[in-house]
Amino acid sequence: MSEFHEVWRDGDLVIEGAIGSGNAKILANLSRSLRDSLGGHAPGSDAGSKNASDVELVSEN
Repeated sequence: MSEFHEVWRDGDLVIEGAIGSGNAKILANLSRSLRDSLGGHAPGSDAGSKNASDVELVSEN
């Protein structure tokens, strides 16, 4: 495992310890959805053609 992945995993463990594994999974999914909706991408992945200006956000209120 690379040092990057070890540090990332340590961060995951801190989050799980603070809010529990179920909530950590929910947080990860919500964070990923927010990143994607703003046109972001995971480090090292292909950014694709999606831009934040191309995304329509939907209010759940």
